[in-house]
Amino acid sequence: MTTKITVCFAGNEGIAKVRGMLDSITQQWVEGMRICYLTGIEQDSGSYPHPAVEIAHHPGENIFQLRTRLPKVAGDCDWVVLLEDHNTIGPGWVQGILEAIASAEDDTKILIGQATNVETTSPWSWASFLTSSGFHWYPTADRPVLPTLYNCAVRRAVLGTERWATGEYEFNILAEIALKAQAAPSMVLDHRQHHTMLSAIEHHWHNGRAAGALLAELKLPGQKPRYYTHVRNVLTQRWPALRDILLTHPKKNLYPSSTAAKVRVLVWAHIAAALWGGWFGGGRSFWRLE
Repeated sequence: MTTKITVCFAGNEGIAKVRGMLDSITQQWVEGMRICYLTGIEQDSGSYPHPAVEIAHHPGENIFQLRTRLPKVAGDCDWVVLLEDHNTIGPGWVQGILEAIASAEDDTKILIGQATNVETTSPWSWASFLTSSGFHWYPTADRPVLPTLYNCAVRRAVLGTERWATGEYEFNILAEIALKAQAAPSMVLDHRQHHTMLSAIEHHWHNGRAAGALLAELKLPGQKPRYYTHVRNVLTQRWPALRDILLTHPKKNLYPSSTAAKVRVLVWAHIAAALWGGWFGGGRSFWRLE
């Protein structure tokens, strides 16, 4: 029986900017596979000449709003594979997904892959990658399996069919299904995102501000603001764990010696922004994220 998979990614670019990734995926197309690109670009997003590719165009929507539509665009499939529009797909990526799915335990809800940082190796690009993806930096065989928003495969059944609230997947559903996560070492891609000092700080500021604003909105009646818990966890759990990865990872010789200090700066930018977003809202930060 053919395993049906839907590969989804979202972004605020037209087809011209993501054509390379669509080419990489469709060149590995297998029976039972669909690809959906959700875009909030204001102008015409363009088209792509492959019958398995769907362009879901929702002008003006930010990346979080676009992701709320995943239950609707996933369609009839067994697994939904999530990407970001700045990932670089290697020639064996789809085969790696199929291998991971074949090895999934019956109670596994999400398969979590790993990422390299081959293409974007400037000092601040390294720092940004490790701040966001240090827990998934290949190889991570001895690390706990933690949730991620890209290079993961989620069982279609756990996503439901109704559109989510903004932030619901990122801050509620993902944490729940990650309790039944399984590492997928056969799923490896490159995380390609160039940064200068200014753009790296700006990126992590907008990420933190959006997170704080969403966590403020998603709290239950009578519940303490969740962004305070988020800030505490970043400071007391995430940063010490990232520091440990920087010291012990088998590929630690690849990044510049100043990287740990830069990661600390980005972590504090995220913390300050999360508090700002919780207090004053997300503003334009939602539209500044890829």
